[in-house]
Amino acid sequence: MALLAACLACSTGNTDPQSVNLPADCTYESRKTVRTLTNEKGSIRVTPSGTDSWTDIYLDGDASTPYCACNLPASFAVDGTRIVFSAQVKETYPNEKWRCQPIKLTALSPLSTTEK
Repeated sequence: MALLAACLACSTGNTDPQSVNLPADCTYESRKTVRTLTNEKGSIRVTPSGTDSWTDIYLDGDASTPYCACNLPASFAVDGTRIVFSAQVKETYPNEKWRCQPIKLTALSPLSTTEK
């Protein structure tokens, strides 16, 4: 029975975007949700910035709009990681200039190798 459970846990065919537990804390929580994204496919891009780095999500087919998630698990912050996700797109205030669109992830799953 334990072997079966281990095999199922290692399966790469899981595309259920609710398969990953997301951190509850989000610094964008107080911002209004302006739209939602549902079961979108995308890629993680990590960009060095001085002594730090930026971790953004890019939707497939849209390289011009980076999304920055307040609750992206550290295990997904790897350049080139392919994901399927749902999110609340948060507002930016008129006096702000962001390099990315803030989002709060509501569901997240790695894409299987057959879907990449």
